[in-house]
Amino acid sequence: MCYDPINDEMLLFGGGLATNAEGGAPTWLYDCRNNTWYRPELKLQPPLRCVAPIVYEPKNQVMVLFGGYDQAAALNDTWVYHCRTRRWERRTPDPSPPPMFAPAAAAVPGAGKILVCGANALTADRFHSATRADRETWVYDPAKDTWTPAGGNLRLLGYEWLTAAGAPRHGVVFLVAFGPERRTYAFRYDASGPAEKRPGAAPGSVAWKYPRQKQSLESAPKADPAGHAKFLAALPPNRFVDAAPPGTLVSKTWSTAVIDTDRSEVIYTGGGHSGYSGNDVAHYDVAANRWSLDAPPRFPPYLEATNATVFGWSYGLRPWSQHTYLWYSYDPVSRTVLYLARPTLFKGAEICLSEDPRERFVYDPAKHGHWSWVYDPGKRKMHKPSFGRPFDNPWHLSLAATPKGVYAVCHDRCYHARVDGQTGQVRWSLVDAQVPRPGAKIKYHYEFQPILYDSKRNRLLRLMGDSRTVVVQARPLAEGARWEQVSVTGSAEIGREAVYIEKHDTVLWLGYDRLFALDLATGNMAEPDVPLPKGSYGHECALVYDPRHDACVALVPSGFSAPMQTFLFRFDPKTVRYKPQPPGEATGR
Repeated sequence: MCYDPINDEMLLFGGGLATNAEGGAPTWLYDCRNNTWYRPELKLQPPLRCVAPIVYEPKNQVMVLFGGYDQAAALNDTWVYHCRTRRWERRTPDPSPPPMFAPAAAAVPGAGKILVCGANALTADRFHSATRADRETWVYDPAKDTWTPAGGNLRLLGYEWLTAAGAPRHGVVFLVAFGPERRTYAFRYDASGPAEKRPGAAPGSVAWKYPRQKQSLESAPKADPAGHAKFLAALPPNRFVDAAPPGTLVSKTWSTAVIDTDRSEVIYTGGGHSGYSGNDVAHYDVAANRWSLDAPPRFPPYLEATNATVFGWSYGLRPWSQHTYLWYSYDPVSRTVLYLARPTLFKGAEICLSEDPRERFVYDPAKHGHWSWVYDPGKRKMHKPSFGRPFDNPWHLSLAATPKGVYAVCHDRCYHARVDGQTGQVRWSLVDAQVPRPGAKIKYHYEFQPILYDSKRNRLLRLMGDSRTVVVQARPLAEGARWEQVSVTGSAEIGREAVYIEKHDTVLWLGYDRLFALDLATGNMAEPDVPLPKGSYGHECALVYDPRHDACVALVPSGFSAPMQTFLFRFDPKTVRYKPQPPGEATGR
């Protein structure tokens, strides 16, 4: 925000965590005399960004905006707002300062120039919002449209925030740094001083978050579908094979994946907490053996890796990254992905999902319910949220895709979702007011309670258990049907990631570094004698089954929030060997 003394107005631009259609503030003006806000009609204005100060320069009667963070990359574009004509102008001086994540900026007293100070985001190694890199100092002359590097670079190890303000009485710019301790600096600009040599960057340069991921995926060699088809056809049975797709995909902590059965693509989103917190949706094309991202991932400034879900949504009206557990599913009816992101709005928040402010409403969870998000994988488009979901997001919430749509089990209740793939609206209905608890007296894993669709019998399956016992329940999709416990023998440990393979009438799931199988025809559970790849399992891995290629796709991170490994696994019950049952091991019920 910046005051315009020419028109006695305040200009508001940018920021984030806004619950409007943009996720931030396009240009708004506040008429100080009449106490009114209005949105001017502009032919051009800057793209939205955060942590980018706007500074008024009195000699030229303009405001200057430089750099900042568009939630996907640090920027280095220069924008000038002409107060007398109320218009924005894009400037392209070359060189410009390098992209800066959160530059400090202030008018240089009496000089007709603007000072910015910040870390070079192209070379800085940033841990979340702090960096050990030096802060470069540059001066912009709006009249000549030139940037000049100046001396006085600051070395602020581990500091997160730097702000600045001009002091005309003293002829200096004061800068205050926030970090391990408060620091205050004064900078006096002398245009006749010795020239500082810095290369800067071309105007329009950006510094992406996780640049290795973006560059490696976008520069991957052209796919060879014919060659990969031979590779898929020749997969050895009962062995995990590294597909080794080119590029680096960063794993998303505590998150599942689903299979788009119409396009034979794995859909993968999530993350957050203390790991990767980009809100992209990653696609793995099984036939092409290629990963791609639907859009540049956006990260909340200063809230990356926070141990909470961030309020609101990002630019582009997309949910922020969060653990996704078993909270999304492909819907074969609408050919979309239904994503039940954790609610992040509080009662009383004002919401506006369109450009028309008359459509705003004050959110009340008792009245509006919780939101559901619908993602179209064909168009790679996230619809605006649909409110009205009658249940929240406990860790045990689980979704399953069926030919009748998506079912959800939550708090021992079963729900059905009807998704409109064109509008992204979701209608929920209660199917079962009480899903009975299994009879086994064990402490069920609070998170690992997957539900699956048994296509051979047209029913839902629910797996629950602990490290020694797995209980299976089933419910036919017919109206009025009831949940019944399935009689099983053998033992296993429960896992979150499970698939049903109709071809073999078998359920496979991943435990902690172990694979288990349930033959539904015989009711026998056992552990296949199959070596598992090294990596992170439990809540870090994902498992889906692609019926088109008769292959499971296992996503196994090489470490916490580390590069993802993509494995293919073809199950063959005729040749698989099982590990012997340990004596005294508990059995399924």
